[in-house]
Amino acid sequence: MFSRWPLTVRGTGATLLAVTCVVLAQRFALAELLYLAVLLVLLVAGSVATLYLARRTERLTRAFHPPALPAGAEVTVSLRAEIRSPLPAAQGQWSDTLPAGVHGDASGVFPQTMSGMRVKGRDAALSYTATAARRGIRDIGPLTVVATDPFGLARRRHTIGRALPLTITPALVDLGPLADQSGDLGGGMHAATDKLGQGSDNLIPRHYVPGDSMRRIHWRASAHRDELMVRQEEQETTPEAVVVLDRTGAHWPAAPHALPAPTTDSRRRSRRACRPRRSSCARGTPSA
Repeated sequence: MFSRWPLTVRGTGATLLAVTCVVLAQRFALAELLYLAVLLVLLVAGSVATLYLARRTERLTRAFHPPALPAGAEVTVSLRAEIRSPLPAAQGQWSDTLPAGVHGDASGVFPQTMSGMRVKGRDAALSYTATAARRGIRDIGPLTVVATDPFGLARRRHTIGRALPLTITPALVDLGPLADQSGDLGGGMHAATDKLGQGSDNLIPRHYVPGDSMRRIHWRASAHRDELMVRQEEQETTPEAVVVLDRTGAHWPAAPHALPAPTTDSRRRSRRACRPRRSSCARGTPSA
């Protein structure tokens, strides 16, 4: 709400002073205070009229360096504002509109402009640096300028130019060296290989296409179909599999390791128990 107020702090103080002078002039019957109040009101009104009633010609040129950049890089935005007005203007403030995904300090002091009645005026050259955070096509602009009158009593907020799209490409990430085994790549290695014309025995005839070599004509198939047929090798597949054995203790159950190891006495007892059985089995039993 305060930004839409057409008066600056100095202009607001001058207006309040004029009102105070009017009240005191009526109370103490002083004509000098009334003259001072009228002078302040005319001064403030004239300052507002120079900004809002005077005809102005505004033109803005915007350029990006570089014109396209990856996400995470910085871009330099160059602005050239051309303002022509019959009355000069004091220094003001400017700010450029940045969309979501582009961060930076796009504001500064707008230089004072001279009267446009001269043949050659001075253009305002502005620039700032912004960081492209996300990819996409982002619209930069328009430029907002807050201009003040030469006395600094009134101000005007207006926009110059239009938005210009900035192309932000995805960020480039360098990948490390890839392994030769398909198991190391997570199955990303191609298992099928095209071996056309390399002497493979898996031949299939196909129709002749203009441009095929005459040496590859399959005469037997051509005689059978009564049209030219060409030899073509089938697509060979060489599937590979890599078996990975996980030997870490964290992935094996702890129950088998908790059992006690067999002692020497228990081994001897088991051997003695097995000997009579083996002898009886070796002798055999007479059949009835």
